[in-house]
Amino acid sequence: MVRRFIKGFKKRLAYLASKGAYHFLVKDWSGVNDLETLQYFFSTEFYWFQMRPMQPNLKKFKRVLVLAPHQDDETMGAGGLLLKLHNLGSTIKVIYTTDGRQANIGVPLEDSLEVRNNEAIAALKYINADFEQLDISNFKADIQSRHIQELSDKINDFKPDLVLTPWVLDIPDFHRVVNHMLVLVNRIKPLEFFEIWSYQVHSHLYPNIAIDISKQIDTKIEMIKCFKSQLESFKPYDHIIKGMNAYNSKFIEKSSYVELFFGLPAKDYVALVQRLYKNAGPNIYRHKKGLSELMQTVEKEVS
Repeated sequence: MVRRFIKGFKKRLAYLASKGAYHFLVKDWSGVNDLETLQYFFSTEFYWFQMRPMQPNLKKFKRVLVLAPHQDDETMGAGGLLLKLHNLGSTIKVIYTTDGRQANIGVPLEDSLEVRNNEAIAALKYINADFEQLDISNFKADIQSRHIQELSDKINDFKPDLVLTPWVLDIPDFHRVVNHMLVLVNRIKPLEFFEIWSYQVHSHLYPNIAIDISKQIDTKIEMIKCFKSQLESFKPYDHIIKGMNAYNSKFIEKSSYVELFFGLPAKDYVALVQRLYKNAGPNIYRHKKGLSELMQTVEKEVS
């Protein structure tokens, strides 16, 4: 009797998740406003016995916009999901927020942009996606209010059902900046009518969404291998990401590889990020005073 009740309850939760944009039972984020509380909440498996990530219905996402700081972030963090969405007929667009220029990849600096863009083109062919870029320098923080307006225009022109962005507390600064930019975009025109999911690249996240990519993992690794400059000059990300996705499989029974996401309706996601960044202050950029001051300046200009 108890087992039947639990099984039925889980089915009901899955049904509710498939109909809406909430993938677990926390709906009022206004009460989650303390940084220490958020740190506990976002700690891996802190609520393991209270909540488990859901597997939402992907068929409702017809237009998917991926925000990626660098060429390869979208593939490492969400390549399996993007392959599934492509197979379902979704239209996918990627926006790289930095220019991607990079030293130490075996070519002169002025040639690195072409190299990385060509790698992105090769990888995105697997999902029939094109990409656009903001001209934010990958070498220095030169974010301006016009970048916020441009990102707002691109989002509203594309009219996505789903926006993917790096995890709000991912280690690289530019991954955090993307989330900060979404908060400022919301001031220009409120972000509504779609979901925002943050994906996992360098840091673990608290997942409320788990996607079984066991059937997509081999193709995802082929996509990652398109980024040869990163694999040969830095780390074997194909090996690292495959291992991470294998570890994530503990969230879905009888799966081999899983991608994890933290997702909310856009208005709730933006409200959460805004509160987190406000409470954290300069700490959100790990005491990098210049970047923190720059984003404060941009905030004033957008306001």
